[in-house]
Amino acid sequence: MLAHPEVSGGLERYINNVEVDLKYWDVSSAGLERYVDNVEVTGSNPVRPTLLQQKCWSFFMHYLYIIYSKKIDQFYIGESEDPETRLVKHNNKLHKHAFTSRADDWELKVSIAFPNIIQAKKAEVFVKKMKSRRFNEALIKENRWLVEKFSE
Repeated sequence: MLAHPEVSGGLERYINNVEVDLKYWDVSSAGLERYVDNVEVTGSNPVRPTLLQQKCWSFFMHYLYIIYSKKIDQFYIGESEDPETRLVKHNNKLHKHAFTSRADDWELKVSIAFPNIIQAKKAEVFVKKMKSRRFNEALIKENRWLVEKFSE
């Protein structure tokens, strides 16, 4: 069984006293969406995460977040380990052809904490499948049930 990781600045984490550089573990969001419950979504078809990656990811808190742009009057749902930093990336149009590059006034409406990336990804896929503005607005006001629904 893996020991609880100790954070040692930067991207290094220690698991069972073995130093692991997380920059080599990067798997795109689309890949994890495709991985979680074998749900097919549009996007690339990257390699599945290894068992070690899955176990290590389970130690880090992840968030489902909803951001809103007045400029285009749209919501965007995403998942991140750090929603505040991710919001800055959305507003700086880090990915030129991404949906969020249409605006630069995104504001964080809610971030919902999940104990691991797998649960956060399952919740993200669920919310995106709803494709409902009213659902997103209701979720911003009350979201405890979502965490309970996707808890293991």
